[in-house]
Amino acid sequence: MECPSDEQDLNILLRFRNSIAHGDRKMPIDFDRIDKISKIAIKISTDFAVSVDEACKQKIWMK
Repeated sequence: MECPSDEQDLNILLRFRNSIAHGDRKMPIDFDRIDKISKIAIKISTDFAVSVDEACKQKIWMK
């Protein structure tokens, strides 16, 4: 289950992605922003991997 900070992280990542995809050149791209986005992406990927690992260990798909 997602907690509010996870949802907030996803929204930050989504807004950043949408700005790039829609050609927003006003959004500054600096080291701090890239670092924050990278940390969010790594956290989301890690959380997903842990969830998949737990599902495999508990054989959740078989229930």
